[in-house]
Amino acid sequence: MVALFLVVVLLVPVAAVVAGALSRGMDAYLHAVASNEAQSAIRLTLLTAGAAVALNTMRGPGLRRAVSPAAVRTTARRHPHSTQRTRLRWSPA
Repeated sequence: MVALFLVVVLLVPVAAVVAGALSRGMDAYLHAVASNEAQSAIRLTLLTAGAAVALNTMRGPGLRRAVSPAAVRTTARRHPHSTQRTRLRWSPA
């Protein structure tokens, strides 16, 4: 069932895009990709994706705490059989 889902959601659209891109032949595709506009679009896409990954990596843990503070317990408490303080870890609510 998962394989069918992956085929329908991922492979079919990718195959359609590749077929459309190569419909006029490989030479036309390579000429289009080598154009200045395409190179600028590729650079902008990679820059935007890199910035999004970096920002999401930095702000992800903070957003998790802000959205669901009960899920992240950071209060220190004493373990009943220990003299050391321990921190509670994240646990699903």
